[in-house]
Amino acid sequence: MEGDWANVKTASRVPHDLGNPADEPWIATNAYVMHDTGKWKDLNMKFVLTSWRDYIVLSEKHSAFLHHTWPAVKMIMVEAMNHWDQDGDGMIENFGKADQTYDAWQMEGVSAYCGSLWLASLRVAVEMAKLVGDPQKQSLFETTLVKARNVFIEKLWTGSYFRFCERSRSRETVMADQLCGYWFLQSVSPVMANDLLPSSMVRSALDTIYRLNVCQFSSGMMGAVNGMKPNGVVDKEYIQADEMWTGVTYAVASLLIQQGEIAKAFHTGSGSYLTCFERVGLQYQTPEALYESR
Repeated sequence: MEGDWANVKTASRVPHDLGNPADEPWIATNAYVMHDTGKWKDLNMKFVLTSWRDYIVLSEKHSAFLHHTWPAVKMIMVEAMNHWDQDGDGMIENFGKADQTYDAWQMEGVSAYCGSLWLASLRVAVEMAKLVGDPQKQSLFETTLVKARNVFIEKLWTGSYFRFCERSRSRETVMADQLCGYWFLQSVSPVMANDLLPSSMVRSALDTIYRLNVCQFSSGMMGAVNGMKPNGVVDKEYIQADEMWTGVTYAVASLLIQQGEIAKAFHTGSGSYLTCFERVGLQYQTPEALYESR
């Protein structure tokens, strides 16, 4: 899309997809070629998190699975520390280009989206290292987690929510997905989630998302918009900021349930459901994204 040339598949990076058509994964891995997905931070973090999720789903009895995935998890985490932590402070940074799934929404420096995924991945990596018996990596990831958590809070916490990122036109925007790493770990290993961020900050940020991204968007009837400025105006600085993503909306709703906010959760989720299934008529083709007025 930018006219760049890049490898279709970068070593030590999780691929965007397993090919198109899907029944030929070994022929056309990474069929998506709009951007170089070898630079995408979130795909790698999500592999770490889903590896832990699958271990938990297997009732934690299949230690062989953990030993099977650990080499890849360890490689991904070390690669991220070496290549994506630009200043050695323990927290990975975004580079201001398409380097994560919100590929049209520019993030630069520490970001809430990739940063929260990084914190969750570090916490998971600590636990995996402990279980497989790798004390050296356990110590490394524990130390990095402490540093990264401090940086995340210091650079992004506003007093009521975590700002979108350090540097971009959307810097102060309230992002619906700012707690995605916390939400994932809360869904899989709630006790471990408590090690990521203070509960008071989580509840404050979630309340801000509900108050602005849900209630101030489309009269509170369409779910959570991706980006809302603190003054209650939808962020239209970048494409994707002004979209409602169905998956993100349901994730916000489930995090509200986890925090005991049942009424707010069903209000949030119903906006996506009613828009897709009753107002627009997308019963059999639920979209990734919807706009308020298009």
